[in-house]
This record gives sequence, C-alpha cells and structure tokens, in this order.
Amino acid sequence: MANRETERWLVSGGVTRRRCLGMGASVALLGVSPAWATSDEILVFVHPSNVVRDLEASELEQIFASQRLHWASGRRILPFNLPPHSVDRERFDRAVLGLAPDEVARFWIDRRIRGGSPPPRQVPTPELAVRVVASVPEAIAYAPASFVSEDVRAVARIVDGRVRS
Repeated sequence: MANRETERWLVSGGVTRRRCLGMGASVALLGVSPAWATSDEILVFVHPSNVVRDLEASELEQIFASQRLHWASGRRILPFNLPPHSVDRERFDRAVLGLAPDEVARFWIDRRIRGGSPPPRQVPTPELAVRVVASVPEAIAYAPASFVSEDVRAVARIVDGRVRS
C-alpha cells in the first residue's frame, strides 16, 4: 500500500493523518512478515495514556463486538482489527468473540441489517496497528507479540486460544 493509499485509508476511516502519524510523517508499510503467521502469542494493546491496566475476555468481546463504545473516561473506544483472513485475526476472533471466520461475517451482516454499531475499523498490517494505537489515545488493537513495541501498553494477551490479563 503506497503512502497516498494509506493516507486515504486513515482519513476515510475517520482518523486523520495528522492525528495518527504526526505532522510531516509518512507511512512506509512493510509486507506481511512470516512472524505474523507463526507467532504464538497475540497481545491486545492500548495507548500508554489510557487508564485501563488490563481487560478480561468479556470486556474485549464487548469492545470488539461494538457493544461497549466508551472507555471509563467517557472517551469513545476506537477498536482496530487485522484483515479478516489473516491467521491472527482468525485466532483473535475465536478467542475473543468465540466465532469462526464465516460466523464473524454473518454476525456483522446481521448487525448492519438490524442497525447496530459498525464493526471495528480494519488495519492492513500489525505494524500499522501498533503505529495507529501509539498515536491515538482512544485506540485499541491486537497483533502478534513480536510486532508490539514500547510505544503501546499491553492490556491482555491471547495464548493457546485463551484470553489472559
């Protein structure tokens, strides 16, 4: 994805380039790393300024099913998902939502038909998920542990298909 495409994605998703990446910053997206497909642990993380210290499985389910929309501070929660057919997205959806990929798709179609809240925004790579959360205080996302930097703070982890605080 070129820088111009990334800017359009960020703006069309309701998050401005300036807010996510800082003024004058550019995005250089890397290709999918082999670690993305083979990492054993997935970390769920938030911006370091977020007062949340850990999240239980039920809280993550509410956030990523768009049922819980605000942090305790009153600020809107901005959850970000990896692409639907990525190995880590499938592992996350099974552990947090308890749904297989085809069930997740039906869930969001049903929500759309019934006028429910929209699904979390999507980021194309784990690297971008970390960068967005590091730049947006209301954001929450997940990625394989090998991609997570010190710019974000882990609030839960998924190991062997189970959420752990």
